[in-house]
Amino acid sequence: MNWTEIIVAVVAAAGGFFGAVLSNNKQLAIVETKLDAIKEDIAEHGRRIDAHNHLNERVTKLEVLLEERRSP
Repeated sequence: MNWTEIIVAVVAAAGGFFGAVLSNNKQLAIVETKLDAIKEDIAEHGRRIDAHNHLNERVTKLEVLLEERRSP
């Protein structure tokens, strides 16, 4: 085994390592972007549910008021 083979092996290992790190960083960025979009969707659904629940409360109050007005 000579020095050339050792140098080639070290360069190849370093290239493989840095290639894997770069690939993982890109994948992590993609996952974080998708996670942020999912969190945003969940927050929007929560706002819609809150608006719906508020509407139900208002309708219930109206029903009570109408029932009170009908009663003698």
